[in-house]
Amino acid sequence: MAQKIAIAAALAAVDNPSGAQMTTIDVDLRSSPTAGGFFSALLNQAQLGAIAPPAAPTTGAAVSGALAAHTPSVATTFLDANGGESLPSPVTVSALIPLNSVLTVTSPAAPAANPLLNVAATQYQVYACNGPVTALNPLTKQGAPINIGTNYQEPNTGITATGVQPPAVDTTGFVNGSVTITLSQP
Repeated sequence: MAQKIAIAAALAAVDNPSGAQMTTIDVDLRSSPTAGGFFSALLNQAQLGAIAPPAAPTTGAAVSGALAAHTPSVATTFLDANGGESLPSPVTVSALIPLNSVLTVTSPAAPAANPLLNVAATQYQVYACNGPVTALNPLTKQGAPINIGTNYQEPNTGITATGVQPPAVDTTGFVNGSVTITLSQP
């Protein structure tokens, strides 16, 4: 337990508004024998700062395709550069998408990068279903991840009901590989 507290104190020292002299310690969690015994248990695959879920999505419609009118439910997640995925946003039930139109989802705003590890959301994922979300009509993954700043448009073939459901565990902000810890000196 004392080791975890020491690591937490060391990580908290990264914020250095005083301008005091800094010492940097590089720990390679993949090859160092010391890291394998001590640091890897604490830092390797340790979640040091999750990315918060996006806000409820903003939806709209675009004239495209030949779909029947539909009312999709939509949620989004953030993805980080390490492949981690946030918990889903609150669900938005879209206004009625008219005949011969498809759902659009406005890209969520990028959250601030994690200052501790500089982990930031780089993409988002859309999860949707036609109608209200139920146990028999769950949200499912719609296509590939999308770069933040690019809006989503439902394909002309409609919303897929066979994709993966949103994650139940946040996997963003995990350390994997090499970590630099900066300690301030008095």
